[in-house]
Parts: sequence; structure tokens; C-alpha cells
Amino acid sequence: MLKTIAALLLLVLSLGLSGCASGVSGLKSYVDTTDGYEFLYPNGWLPVKVSDGPDVVFHDMIERSENVSVVISDVPDGKSLADLGTPGEVGYQLQKNAIAPTNSP
Repeated sequence: MLKTIAALLLLVLSLGLSGCASGVSGLKSYVDTTDGYEFLYPNGWLPVKVSDGPDVVFHDMIERSENVSVVISDVPDGKSLADLGTPGEVGYQLQKNAIAPTNSP
């Protein structure tokens, strides 16, 4: 009797936890094995073919101004990735210097 209850409990837990481990809904995965990066992008976004510049670009098929792109740049001579800062610091500088503020032309 105790073994039956334990087996039933284990079955219920495994089914419950497998539902929690499912992938992120509403997102698709993009993997670039050549350059060694991957990211998730929203369902309904389309790849854009570019000949020069970004490595990859995706945009929303309804709101075309919403997009994501990956630009790969070399680290300047005499510098290392650590010299550029932590990922948070680099993201902050990018936001400050390269990303347009909300409602900008």
C-alpha cells in the first residue's frame, strides 16, 4: 500500500514538474554555431536579409520598427573583453550612446 502511494505521488510530481520545464512560450530560438551565439526572438518576427553590417536581423512583421540585430565587432588592439567592462556596463553604454530614446524621430 505504501509503495503504491509513493509510486502514485512520484508519477504526479513528475507530470507536474515536466509541465514547468517546457520551453518559453511565444519565443523561437536562433542559434549561430559558426559565430557561437544564440538568442530567443518573438514568434511572428521574420529574418531580414542583409548584405553588409549586422550578422543577423529579425523584425516584427506588424510593427517593422521593432527589431533585433547582432553586430560582431573585433576588440581593438591592445584591449581585452575585460577592458571593455562587464556585460551590464557595456549594455548601459550601448543604451546611452546608440539606442534612440522612446518616441524619438
